[in-house]
Amino acid sequence: MQKNLRFATLSLPTILHTFRKIWYNEGIKSKGECHKMTVVWIVLGVLAVIVLWAMFAYNGLVQQKNWVQEAWAQIDVQLQRRNDLVPNLVETVKGYAKHEQETLTQVIAMRNQIANMGSDVSPQEKMEASNQLSGALKTIFALAESYPDLKANDSFLNLQEELTNTENKISYARQLYNSSVARYNISIQSIPTNIIAGFGGFTKEEMLETPVEARKVPERKTLVVIVLYMALFVAVGIGIGYYALRSVVAGVIIALVAGGLYSMIMIANATNVVMQLNHAKEITDKNQAPMIWNIVTDMAMIAKVPMPRIFIIEDDSPNAFATGSSPEKAAVAVTTGLLERLNREELEGVIAHEFGHIRNYDVRLQTIAIALGAVIAMLVQFGSRMMFWGGGSRDRDDDDNGGGANAIFMVIGLIAMILGPFMSTILQLALSRNREYLADASAVEFTRNPYGLISALQKISEAPPMTEADKKSAALYISNPFGEEGDSLFSTHPSTANRIKRLENM
Repeated sequence: MQKNLRFATLSLPTILHTFRKIWYNEGIKSKGECHKMTVVWIVLGVLAVIVLWAMFAYNGLVQQKNWVQEAWAQIDVQLQRRNDLVPNLVETVKGYAKHEQETLTQVIAMRNQIANMGSDVSPQEKMEASNQLSGALKTIFALAESYPDLKANDSFLNLQEELTNTENKISYARQLYNSSVARYNISIQSIPTNIIAGFGGFTKEEMLETPVEARKVPERKTLVVIVLYMALFVAVGIGIGYYALRSVVAGVIIALVAGGLYSMIMIANATNVVMQLNHAKEITDKNQAPMIWNIVTDMAMIAKVPMPRIFIIEDDSPNAFATGSSPEKAAVAVTTGLLERLNREELEGVIAHEFGHIRNYDVRLQTIAIALGAVIAMLVQFGSRMMFWGGGSRDRDDDDNGGGANAIFMVIGLIAMILGPFMSTILQLALSRNREYLADASAVEFTRNPYGLISALQKISEAPPMTEADKKSAALYISNPFGEEGDSLFSTHPSTANRIKRLENM
């Protein structure tokens, strides 16, 4: 009680009087006055901290708000560019497809609707109109298939390419806008910055809904690859069952169980296994590699994923990869050549690319693909030995009793036993190429700068092959560690030229 009463005596005049003494270096002799001075300093310090924090918080919200506006401006620029191209496209098509006037009229009407929208229209409303126009343009491009002369027209082909590039830019700009809005909304809704947001008049922004078709394209491609993997496992199981075990069902069950168990084991130990194969050594202290440590730390906050483990590979060739079973158990590896040859901007682009793989769960998909490929090779080897050593030879009576079904199983099994490992490799490479483009787009989203990654890819593509890389994990690297490849079924990555072209269009 006495302490409370003593503190209560610290009225505003008392505080001001004590502060005046401090300001003019007047002596403070009594013990009570010393106590009062200490309290004053504490109060002033707390007030100063609060004021500084409020200033930084407000400026941060202003910056994020401007990022949202900047991201929308990028979308608006691309919408305007598309609007400028549409009349030329319609005029070109008119000369060849005279029976499609209704469709062309609708396209012009949609284009004019977007052009006449004022600044009071919400981004969501404008994008809904934009999505309708995108669908109508796809209809025109589909109609061109019925008009060979139009399809061969140079002007039409050039306009088609420009409009396609513009649509891609709109899509990437939409991703950037949504990412900026998400960060801004989190800031204004989180404690204690929501207090500053309330006083400053910062309100929640609405994210742009991605068209269903655009949203499903990457997922659909990945799903197709996984389904084909399962079909391949069934085919290999049929081969083992028919030629080695005298039971197709038993062979399929063994193949699926072996694939599932090995995949789970690989997922559980993915990071350690892959790092050992590539002779990577973990760093556990910032002082071991300050720049890469800081970049990884910053990128983890931007991508909103846990801080991954960091590994260094002693190799003069610049390269990097990410692995792990999930974002919580992910790891990033970089070569010494990457740290020596790339500047900070380029390193940020590379690390952002790897964080794209982590956030999109590509690391898990690639780990599963590697595991499934290894299991298929093992099963095919087992089945082949059993078949040629006679361990599971089939009786002719069994073949006769099976009729047409046995004939089908025989063909499927033989093809799977011969081509199983080859098809597995093709699927793994297809999955890798598909996810590389997505990771490049994520890198631009994180860094807001495609040119750092572009420059990094150019340097990596010009470097000599790695000496420490493992062939089984080549698809994990940002670029093929054994040399540049062209786009083909046997490529681990898309060509650097095509990746750079897409990045330049973002």
